[in-house]
Amino acid sequence: MRNLTMCLATAMAVLGAQQAQAACTIAAPSSPSTAAFGTLQLPIQLKDVLEQQWADPKRPRALQVSKGFAYAWDAGKGDGERIIAARMSLDGKPIDPAASYRVTVNNYLAEGGDGFTVFKEGTAQQFGIYDVDALYAYFKANSPVGPTAGKRIERVN
Repeated sequence: MRNLTMCLATAMAVLGAQQAQAACTIAAPSSPSTAAFGTLQLPIQLKDVLEQQWADPKRPRALQVSKGFAYAWDAGKGDGERIIAARMSLDGKPIDPAASYRVTVNNYLAEGGDGFTVFKEGTAQQFGIYDVDALYAYFKANSPVGPTAGKRIERVN
């Protein structure tokens, strides 16, 4: 198990928070409702989660990622082949396909919401702070907050 944490969230959720249980960075201050953040272990399924963004071709759901996590995808590929595994990295180091990673998401996604069913396979779930509380605490501790760095998600085709 790697002792690293990343955040993943749909565009309608708060995209991250810096709290004791999650080493994430706020990327956008919008949330349709209050949801608890939770951390869970994803043993060797990180690529599968990212592939589920295109499960519904009529309505793709782009996950936003926290500071330190990056990946590339190929729009010319088909289902299950879009994410380029060799281009997935955390803190500049390649993702180990045999490793287990801690991933922080809101409880809606952890329960398989928006079609992200792989999250339901996560283990050692720990839920804590609500997204709006994390957002408030982050802005209070880090204001002013500027735009996040680009190149976290790169389309290659």
